[in-house]
Amino acid sequence: MNNFEESIISYDNALLINPQHIRSLQNKAISSEKIGNYKQSLECYEKLYILRPDDYNTLNGLAWALALNNIFDRALEYVNKALDIEYQKEYIWHTKAYIMMNLGKFVEALDIFEISLYFNNKYFESLRDMS
Repeated sequence: MNNFEESIISYDNALLINPQHIRSLQNKAISSEKIGNYKQSLECYEKLYILRPDDYNTLNGLAWALALNNIFDRALEYVNKALDIEYQKEYIWHTKAYIMMNLGKFVEALDIFEISLYFNNKYFESLRDMS
């Protein structure tokens, strides 16, 4: 068992006490993604969205989880909502570029990666994915 799997057990225990504990849901979603359990990550973000529908990090996380589950049309909808709230975060632009790339819109994806780098010119994920 790795650290992420052990962490998920701890988050599950916390969620038994309080099923709406934001930090436990967030951390479980991230840990689930790290071990490749994208479905579980998506389930956590869907619960977070019910609790925090106007939080740009929740919207971006939900979009990313949807994309990792190959649900790109819905992912695009949520990442656009995140950008409506906060447009200066490079990681949200990266999520959108990743989605566009997977929708086959490569030129548009490259333009969006450049926007991500405008807000943080050292953002590794955008630099990596543009290559």
